[in-house]
Amino acid sequence: MSEIFAILDRYRTERARGTQVVHLATLVRTSGSTYRRPGARTLFVERETGPEYEAIGLVSGGCIEADLALRRTSSGPRVTLHRYDLDGEADELFGLGTGCKGTLDILLERCELPSTNHSLAELSRHYEASGSPGYLLHSLERETLGERTHFAHAPSRDTSQARTDLGAPFFLERLPTRTRIGFFGATPDVLPLLGMAGMLAWERVLIDHRSGLLARVPEAMSEHRVGPSIEGLAGLEAVARATRVDAAVVMTHHLEADLAVLRGLAKAESPPSYVGLLGPTARRDEIRERLTAEERTRLPLFGPAGLDLGGDGPESVALAIVAEIQAVMRKASALPLSLRKGPIHGHAA
Repeated sequence: MSEIFAILDRYRTERARGTQVVHLATLVRTSGSTYRRPGARTLFVERETGPEYEAIGLVSGGCIEADLALRRTSSGPRVTLHRYDLDGEADELFGLGTGCKGTLDILLERCELPSTNHSLAELSRHYEASGSPGYLLHSLERETLGERTHFAHAPSRDTSQARTDLGAPFFLERLPTRTRIGFFGATPDVLPLLGMAGMLAWERVLIDHRSGLLARVPEAMSEHRVGPSIEGLAGLEAVARATRVDAAVVMTHHLEADLAVLRGLAKAESPPSYVGLLGPTARRDEIRERLTAEERTRLPLFGPAGLDLGGDGPESVALAIVAEIQAVMRKASALPLSLRKGPIHGHAA
């Protein structure tokens, strides 16, 4: 669930601000049709002015977060388990007509930030130590709510739902890795791409050999940036080769610079799973002709980058590219969900 990274970023911000308490809701079990799957989270942060709280992430389609917020406590049990039955007439209780027709079990945890005895601190330690996938065990037994244990290796069975084969109910959650995207080019049309990637909590790396262009992009729009130290196209190729990213968007709008980036990515120890190239097909073909056969083999090149969504402005192009990256990284079909056979949350064929 991608919101885990946005939540962890906010947790670190609140700790730095001296915030004392936040509340974390984690969806741990579902039955029937539900908007979100187990592992979805919502972080509740109290505000000093304006609305009473801010919610980061969703555990439903937005129909039960307000009720969960009312259940936050400053005393009593630190972790509580709540069940929401949205099937049939029970849904009318919330007056929203959600139509989910399912049941959700949600752990609500009070996280006292000066302490480290809560799941936010544990998750933060896990990602700072490894950044790799892990497994988190959530006990659903009343007497042991909130007890968790990390698993270093993947279990052999399906872990998508709570089970009882350890002698007590629990939810074994596979923690995701954070997607890291490299944007090669700091031209103005990178701004909506950086914004959308940030909304998905992807880690953003911005690289350009032109320091003047790089300086025009707000610092907050990328976690990492490389620029002033790059010396010419050879330096750009070396940076691309050394930068570890899961996906890359090549958009310097300079043919020789794009070619240098692609050569560097092709020579990387672990090339990206997606490389998007902006520009028309004729330009793509010219660049491909100048790559070696080995470089072409090692590059999963998508050019022109993006799905055919019918737009042509910077924002529309960014949406098309981000959607294509999401589909490639998740091994999804990118077809309309109306054509899917079976549950929409199932693994794509």
